[in-house]
Amino acid sequence: MPSPCLHPAQDTGERIINGVPCPRGAQPWQVALFTDHGIKCAGVLVHKDWVLTVAHCRKSEYIVQVGSDILVDGNAQRIRATESFVHPQFDAARQVHDIMLVKLSSPAKLSSTVRTVGVPSSCKQPGTSCTVSGWGSTTVDVGKAAP
Repeated sequence: MPSPCLHPAQDTGERIINGVPCPRGAQPWQVALFTDHGIKCAGVLVHKDWVLTVAHCRKSEYIVQVGSDILVDGNAQRIRATESFVHPQFDAARQVHDIMLVKLSSPAKLSSTVRTVGVPSSCKQPGTSCTVSGWGSTTVDVGKAAP
């Protein structure tokens, strides 16, 4: 299933509605974090050694897939990660500071299908358009996830 590329979108807290599927390869920084039970979360490659994701996804170990927008892709790089660094003020109950860095055990090999995302040095103004990407539902009916 390719990752949906969502713009403009509406955040309902559990899914993003009114999105559209991304063109193949449009998000080469998109990664999938897997555990033994399947995909756990999405993230973005911010450096060849680091993934940015959400803190509520924290596990002791992941397999991080980079280089594909298909969740099960034998051609993608799969890199083990066992170190996570959660924001020191993360509060799951209040859902604040829900951000975490995951250190890859070996660097991702950058290529046309694996790139790092540009991280802004300052916050954008409220109302600024942005693109959100990941794997999940683009409709209210979660049974109809984006292909």
